[in-house]
Amino acid sequence: MAKYLVVAIAETWDPNAYTIVAYDFEQCRNLHIPSDKLVDNKTNEIYWDLFGITHCSIRPWRYNMQVPATPPKFDKHWTSKDVEMLFRTKHIPYKVFYERKYSWGFIKLSSIKNIEIQNENKKVKSYITLSENGRDWRVLVKDFRWLHYWSSIRDEDRPEKLRYWIRYLNDKTKQFYATTCWHTFDSGQKYAWINGVHCFTS
Repeated sequence: MAKYLVVAIAETWDPNAYTIVAYDFEQCRNLHIPSDKLVDNKTNEIYWDLFGITHCSIRPWRYNMQVPATPPKFDKHWTSKDVEMLFRTKHIPYKVFYERKYSWGFIKLSSIKNIEIQNENKKVKSYITLSENGRDWRVLVKDFRWLHYWSSIRDEDRPEKLRYWIRYLNDKTKQFYATTCWHTFDSGQKYAWINGVHCFTS
């Protein structure tokens, strides 16, 4: 069975499901795997966890996604240092990812200009505006942890929290990376978004 490192857990249209973003060591690429559970509710056995290694076989599904062909078996967690090294060695400029329409990418968040939080259909929606080489990019964020955090913040408290997080994400003593992807819808339309946002202290 192949070995995968979970580099992000993203939301889906279904509030009870996730998209697991897993780095495939053999193919040197990110896979997008739908899952309705991260842990077995009866045995507490872990299937997928952020920065964890899981072994399974996969097969193509629809769009640019894959599904497990064998039950996922969790192995161990990677250290933050090891994960940061992967992001550091594999990241590319967002401009390159976007204009060449790579199916996935690791990018470095060097400058964040704005964070938007919106209420939509009883859910929270978020955009980050990142700045790179004099150009701004407004990108949808589907990181499950990020959206869960903002859904717990009352509307009246959001302005203060937004100011805090903009300062935090621009703290030069830390390293910020993101996982990105292009998703193709049934209509054939493609849309780019961020699956996960990660902070590593220097």
